[in-house]
Amino acid sequence: MSQLDFTGQVAIVTGGGRNLGRGYCLELARRGAAVVVNDIDGDAADAVVEEIEREGGKGLASRDTVATAYGGKAIVAKAVESFGTVDILVNNAGNVRAGDFADLSLDDFEAVLAVHLNGAFCVTQPAWRIMRERGRGRIVMTGSAAGMYPEQGYSEYATAKAGIIGFTRALAAEGRDHGIHVNAILPQAGGSAMTSTAGPIASLKDAKFAGPDASLGPYKSVEAVSPLVVYLCSPECAHTGLALSAGAGWFGRVFVGLTNGWTTPELGVPATAEEVARHFDEIVDTERYEVPDGASDELGHIAKRLGLATG
Repeated sequence: MSQLDFTGQVAIVTGGGRNLGRGYCLELARRGAAVVVNDIDGDAADAVVEEIEREGGKGLASRDTVATAYGGKAIVAKAVESFGTVDILVNNAGNVRAGDFADLSLDDFEAVLAVHLNGAFCVTQPAWRIMRERGRGRIVMTGSAAGMYPEQGYSEYATAKAGIIGFTRALAAEGRDHGIHVNAILPQAGGSAMTSTAGPIASLKDAKFAGPDASLGPYKSVEAVSPLVVYLCSPECAHTGLALSAGAGWFGRVFVGLTNGWTTPELGVPATAEEVARHFDEIVDTERYEVPDGASDELGHIAKRLGLATG
């Protein structure tokens, strides 16, 4: 495969002033894209634009918040006014509020959803309209392992990131007919400004976290995540609706599967709670599973397991 080239394309990266976002901005610009660097830390956004321009690339800073419809429209409008269109959107902006659920305020809960989930909506929708009209576009959402298999703490963050996965898959299904590809990444980079300002969660100090994190720490870099994002942004990527994890030199797919399950002995006769209890190990056994493309696939799976023809 020849080198991925983004000459003539326009990208928006939210949260682009630091860490992962900065890395995406620089790499896309090095490969020819004109990049709108969005960050509420305007000084950080300006610094990234300066880096891009020093290397001969095209960049523009945006200080608008992703958390409002007005801000989202302004970010996209800046890209269109300055560079003519939008080809690529990387929704990377984020925040977090650490603490036990019993002590979590509704304001903190909603503040995290506002940036991650509402923010992805507010920026994606105006960009989506442009991409749909042009018949092409690439969108990368930022999920997290915390949203797919959360552990104790950060319940607001886990909720927002789980929502991102659903949002990704819904837009991927809708975008297929319009040439818009939407995928999500679950990055392991470490050292972000977002996580460094959050308070500690006791469970994250447990040995099961400390050991692997210490081993991977030296290798968890922006450079270990950026290649996946660059590929997902490129026309060469024909995949859509995927959640992909990356970090420390490892890349993999994260998916929701459907077990083979258990069916009642007699079709049309409802199971009892006692039967469910007796067969629960079979219901949750993951040895045999399928990965549905959508809710219709689950219906087909159930019908097949019941021996019904689906036409």
